[in-house]
Amino acid sequence: FTITLSPASTGNVLVQVDTKDVSAIAPGDYESITGQVVSFNAGETTKTVTVKVVADKLAEPVETFEVNLSKADGANIGDGTGIGTIL
Repeated sequence: FTITLSPASTGNVLVQVDTKDVSAIAPGDYESITGQVVSFNAGETTKTVTVKVVADKLAEPVETFEVNLSKADGANIGDGTGIGTIL
């Protein structure tokens, strides 16, 4: 997942990242993230957050989970929810 800061800040920006089960359930389908803090240094505009998917050999339908941003310090959150799809 790519987090974008726009416009670039002249100071540091922090944002908290958490995942939330929808139809995909951690830890069986993916590794959850709780309270991960992402830090943007002055001038940075993108950061990547990786959510690890659990590989198994079960036949399952398409499943989803959310990646949520909260508790921003130094910026406002425009769109704080991303959807992950496990095929």
